[in-house]
Amino acid sequence: MNLRGIVAVSGRPGLFKLVGQNKGGYVLESLDAQKVKIVANITTTKLASLEDITIYGEDEDLKLIDVLANIAAAKGNVPDAKADGAVLKTFFKEVAPDHDEEKVYTSDMKK
Repeated sequence: MNLRGIVAVSGRPGLFKLVGQNKGGYVLESLDAQKVKIVANITTTKLASLEDITIYGEDEDLKLIDVLANIAAAKGNVPDAKADGAVLKTFFKEVAPDHDEEKVYTSDMKK
């Protein structure tokens, strides 16, 4: 699974692919069906690469890529994001057993 170039943009819903950069900002393309291209201002926009995102862990932080790989391996029994919080917590314990349960909220699991 390659997350290089996939970013979350502050203030915008969804994920974007980093296409390039010009003097005004970052050129991004949405990953949804519309494939909308935008230019995000370099000075005011914060980008978070999915490759660099971590989840709070008991001993050390867990990389998102490892958790996503565990979710992909779970194939058939992945609950819906709108499922009950208890169901999501149980599933998240399976795919990220060392996560810090006090710092990782159900809303984070839904994302």
